[in-house]
Amino acid sequence: MLPPHPGVRKERFGCCAQGLVFPRAKAPRVVEYLNAKQSGQIDLMLDDLAREDKLDRYALYPVQVQHIVESRPKFRKRYNSARGPGGLEHDI
Repeated sequence: MLPPHPGVRKERFGCCAQGLVFPRAKAPRVVEYLNAKQSGQIDLMLDDLAREDKLDRYALYPVQVQHIVESRPKFRKRYNSARGPGGLEHDI
């Protein structure tokens, strides 16, 4: 991404993201971090993680990812306190 392509911008926010994409190597850290937090707005918690780990955040315009909302009762019970962007629960 050097230099960033048109439509790719470095952002200083995590709120209301349509989707968040991580390198596979970072997935264990993301899971560990979210499990430790246990509750909160997922997109904002991930923004905190990026700041703590000194990671850059980029936004693609136009948006390339759409929400996928999980609504199965089993998932809802496990992650009842997790709220995704825009007040949507259970974004995956």
